[in-house]
Amino acid sequence: TTITHAKVGLRTEALNSLLLFVLLESFFNFLIIFFLIDIDECLFSPSVCGPDSICINEIGSYNCSCLNGFTATNPSLTVSINNTCTDIDECLFSPSVCGPDSICTNEIGSYNCSCLDGFTATNSSLPISINNTCRGTFYIYFCVYYYLE
Repeated sequence: TTITHAKVGLRTEALNSLLLFVLLESFFNFLIIFFLIDIDECLFSPSVCGPDSICINEIGSYNCSCLNGFTATNPSLTVSINNTCTDIDECLFSPSVCGPDSICTNEIGSYNCSCLDGFTATNSSLPISINNTCRGTFYIYFCVYYYLE
């Protein structure tokens, strides 16, 4: 009878150990998942995306995009340190971003419009653009010549 009782005790002990092992394994797996820390590649220096770009951290990864006024050197590839963002020359667009009778000056990440000599903005309180174009100004000059003797 004692031997039988010992066998039952061993089986119970083995089951308890197995149950404890499963519980501990589940707990540690939970801890690993719970405490799995995403590495924010966007905080790396130098930037993983390169200059003139925005880095968006994602779980286990990151995504790069160019700032407004910039485009990827090779637009068919994703933005990265190997395919950085370059300035867009808006002045090369056709039709002109500034409209007729104007001068477009490219700036880093932007552009500036000004009217040709003899022209002013249709609405002087707004910047010159395709929606606020330059119009001619007409001045009439009178020259009066008096001859005095």
